[in-house]
Amino acid sequence: MIYPWQQKSWDTLKRVVGQGNMPHAILLAGPEHTGKHDFALTLAQSLLCESRDETGFACGVCQSCHIFKAGSHPDYTFIGLGEKKTQIVVDQIRTLNDFVHLSRSYQGSRVVLLSPVERLNINASNSLLKTLEEPPERTVLLLVSSNPSELLPTIKSRCQLLHLPQPTLEQASEWLSTQELTHSVDDLLAASLGKPLLARTLDQDERLAVRKQFAGDILKLLRGSLSLVSAAKNWEKSPKQDLIDWQLQWVELMIKGLYQSDDIKKDVITPHLQKHMKATPQALWQLRDGLLELKQHVHTSLNTLLYTENMLVLWHRQAL
Repeated sequence: MIYPWQQKSWDTLKRVVGQGNMPHAILLAGPEHTGKHDFALTLAQSLLCESRDETGFACGVCQSCHIFKAGSHPDYTFIGLGEKKTQIVVDQIRTLNDFVHLSRSYQGSRVVLLSPVERLNINASNSLLKTLEEPPERTVLLLVSSNPSELLPTIKSRCQLLHLPQPTLEQASEWLSTQELTHSVDDLLAASLGKPLLARTLDQDERLAVRKQFAGDILKLLRGSLSLVSAAKNWEKSPKQDLIDWQLQWVELMIKGLYQSDDIKKDVITPHLQKHMKATPQALWQLRDGLLELKQHVHTSLNTLLYTENMLVLWHRQAL
């Protein structure tokens, strides 16, 4: 499936495929939680289909489509992060390189989906370059990335870039309104910064409540009613990615509020945090820079308690 905000991107690719000009490698880039992976899967099935319809979508009824849905298509492979792994390693790319040189079982293309491509380590990146430089005939590599700036320039230069946009708030709200939700659409969109798939996930699990608890501990830290060490221990075992992303959401909303006070939609958390902070432009930008620096190490094996303490130190410095 594709989402309404991706329709223009899909139409662009449909024309390219219809004209027989499909590139051998496409870099599908865009913000997290906006449907890039679903778009890539839909495109993969379309390229493998024996009878695409006029809209460019797979027919869903041919033998190739049935096998793809069953997860056993011989002309398709997915390369991603292994369980509890933070990088895509060279052995995975060697497997990919062997796969693309196999004989095809069906008349369509051979398709590789690689996501998230920014998690390739340096050896894996160099190994992938060999296939990108000399791709086999009728082979398409779909590379999915939320952070294309982290890729080697040589990889990006060998791919056709297709930017998949984040939906407007109106599009996100309209789509979420069609879903079965526990929380209000406005609350979910505020918590997810307008990213509808993240909003739906927040509604389906406990993270929205956990997010509020985490904000509450930061607020106590700012007020001086909770020690930094105690706060860090409370969150030591929580996913670092979530903690960093939530903090960046709050800080970036505060920054936007300084310049777009009439237009920016804040969630219920940021005003309470901001009330107990210095909240000057310089202080907020410094806090954001510090969090972004920590985010670069979110997938490493750094000591989690120390990592959490370093996050909270940044807030402690902003307390009034």
